[in-house]
Amino acid sequence: MLRMLLAVALLLLPVVALAESAEEMLSACRKLADAPVSGDQVRLPSDFDSGLCWGAFASIQSAIKLQYTDDTAPILRVCAPPSSRRTQLLAIFAQYARNHPERLHEDFFKVAWFALRDAFSCK
Repeated sequence: MLRMLLAVALLLLPVVALAESAEEMLSACRKLADAPVSGDQVRLPSDFDSGLCWGAFASIQSAIKLQYTDDTAPILRVCAPPSSRRTQLLAIFAQYARNHPERLHEDFFKVAWFALRDAFSCK
């Protein structure tokens, strides 16, 4: 169990180290939230903010898949289907953040986690 917690901490380190607020990350993700998606292709803007957003959601996408064992619920209690895409996770966060402006001052990861847990609650 200690190894699993260490793995989670290491995966989240880049996100936590930045300590971005939900408002800052929402701003950074603005162009990606509106990026055109066609099939498996996403037209990503090539600027620092978009890269920051894409990387943060890559970490979150990995973190929500972590389980203690193969037959248990994910550690973070986000039961997103295996077919969910990073763009979908990003859109869920963006919509949640817009609907909850009172939480924009909070830590990005915390707000994203709440948004995804609400969207993909485990049964």
